[in-house]
Amino acid sequence: MRLARETYLEALSAALFAGRLALGGGVREVAEATRAAPPSPQPARPPDLLLDGLAVLITEGYPAGAPLLQRAVRAFRGEDVSMGERVRWLWVACHAAIVV
Repeated sequence: MRLARETYLEALSAALFAGRLALGGGVREVAEATRAAPPSPQPARPPDLLLDGLAVLITEGYPAGAPLLQRAVRAFRGEDVSMGERVRWLWVACHAAIVV
């Protein structure tokens, strides 16, 4: 489950980075696939919160996604995120912070 969710987050971050230059599946398609996947185990890890928040933001809009992204950004500022997760996902977390 963890590897699958990290793969979705990797795909979503690649689609965000590529933007309008993405060939094939873009941000919307990746977000929809993410939403169709099984939910994260509880309690959710910071990368899971980030993935869920971005997917909801993209598929349902800012009012639905912003609270989830705020929670993800708070999680990345806390002590419950490993150094490896910080290094790997910090640029996406910074993008989320800018969005909210």
